[in-house]
Amino acid sequence: MKIRIAENLAAFFNAQMTIFTAVSDQEAVLPARKKQEEAVALLNREVDCDIEIAGSIEDAILKKSRGYDLIIIGPSTEWILRDVLFGSLPDKIIKESGCSVLILKQPEQRAEPWIKMIWNNIQKRVPVFKNQG
Repeated sequence: MKIRIAENLAAFFNAQMTIFTAVSDQEAVLPARKKQEEAVALLNREVDCDIEIAGSIEDAILKKSRGYDLIIIGPSTEWILRDVLFGSLPDKIIKESGCSVLILKQPEQRAEPWIKMIWNNIQKRVPVFKNQG
């Protein structure tokens, strides 16, 4: 799991570790907290956890990263739709961060689940008009 990479780096450098999740609305807080708890259960060290509701995920990450030496960004299915429509979230963070950024790659997967996930996200965000005739 990707969290192990962060844990190994923190152990090697004797550093503190914070799991930070930025979400776009209150509805996303509980699932984010659950994912953080699952990640913490896999670790052999103390970590801080923080969740922030933000209008801009990029700005929340950049703000939180002040005072840190390294940002590690894991793969997120939420970024796929955003990347297609608005450009890459990690690109903005890399360009504007005051510290180093490590991007963890998503393992290769079949296209069908990604296409379904993108379609579901589009349906959530874009009103669909049905032909009434």
